[in-house]
Amino acid sequence: MRSLWFGAYDQGLANAGLALVTLLTLRILKGESAATMPFEPLTTTTLWLHGATAQAIGVSLPQALLQQADSLVQP
Repeated sequence: MRSLWFGAYDQGLANAGLALVTLLTLRILKGESAATMPFEPLTTTTLWLHGATAQAIGVSLPQALLQQADSLVQP
């Protein structure tokens, strides 16, 4: 079964996030305190909607949500 997927990141941002997590993990493993590391809030989001999956599981996507979507995935 396909999943209804709402993506918070596009592929580029996901890779950037993974790189940041890796760097922070390395700093912790080298002895730095996680409490002293800066918080970096999410600044960009991407909304992906999968119309066919929504229909298959009986979920209707409101027009307002469709208008906000960055990408509507259709088979």
